Amino acid sequence: RSAFLCRHPSGERERLMEFVRSRVLDRLTKFVTVEELARACNMSRSNFAHYFRRTTGISPAGFVRKIRLDEAVRLLGRKNLSVKEVAAQTGFADANHLCKVFRARMQISPGTYRRQ
Repeated sequence: RSAFLCRHPSGERERLMEFVRSRVLDRLTKFVTVEELARACNMSRSNFAHYFRRTTGISPAGFVRKIRLDEAVRLLGRKNLSVKEVAAQTGFADANHLCKVFRARMQISPGTYRRQ
């Protein structure tokens, strides 16, 4: 890990992650593709994906999924939104897709999470 941190100063890593985070949150209801992120950085999709993984230690698609899921967790805290509404507001295809991704990361369903 220390070798990774030496090769990739935190400033570069943080700038790149903040760039992607802001892009995703600006268009949260629509799925942001790696191709769109690469175009915004004037890179090819492959070059951007390799650069992002090398710099951050995570794939761009994995990071986008994490941002969307973090936002879904935040929205689930609001009792007035259904799981279907949360899925729509965070760019998931439907409530079933959100439930599958949520359960894989949190080991509980969104409904159980909300009740806790």
